[in-house]
Amino acid sequence: MSSATSSDSGLDTYSEILIDHNNVKDLFARYKHEANPKTKEAIVNTIIREIAVHGEAEEVSVYNELEAKGKQGESQHFRHEHQELEEALYEVDKSNFGAPDFDQKLTKAISIFVNHGTEEEKDVFPDFVKKLTTEENHKLAEKFIEMRKLVPTHPHPSAPQHGKAIHKLTGAATRPLDKIFDLARDYVDLKYQHPAKPGDPGTQPQDIDPALLRA
Repeated sequence: MSSATSSDSGLDTYSEILIDHNNVKDLFARYKHEANPKTKEAIVNTIIREIAVHGEAEEVSVYNELEAKGKQGESQHFRHEHQELEEALYEVDKSNFGAPDFDQKLTKAISIFVNHGTEEEKDVFPDFVKKLTTEENHKLAEKFIEMRKLVPTHPHPSAPQHGKAIHKLTGAATRPLDKIFDLARDYVDLKYQHPAKPGDPGTQPQDIDPALLRA
């Protein structure tokens, strides 16, 4: 068996998920402490991209595997939370940066993401990954990473969220349009990078200052 803290070779699904969770938390902390408006906007663009990519990749890989392993209830619960997050993130994506209510919308989306991620980290994924064989864990992590390269980079709350074939096809068709839109935006570098291996100290859950979640 493999776990998030094992020393086995190969990729670890839990570690890869934590990479994304930690990046979004780090980006939001950077946003809250950044004074330069141009840099702040680039950070927001990166947050939108990272949350959108993470959510879509998770739904068409990890959540499908949760269901295959008999955890349909957990998967459906997480998909529902993703829908709520997509709607909140869409409000950020379509808003003008610097608008009076912009920080409030952004903080709402981040709060949903952090609470959702904490539930995954504490209540579901560590136990789920421990029940995978080393090969299953590695292949699922690979699939998650690969899906990150194929899914949309912006929130599309009206698109399918069930992880089935039409979901994947819709994402594949939408991503090229999103990438064109991305060309007009600036982004910042990420602190944590894929892929990670089990036991990598950089893939432990990162805390976020609760004070940052107040708009």
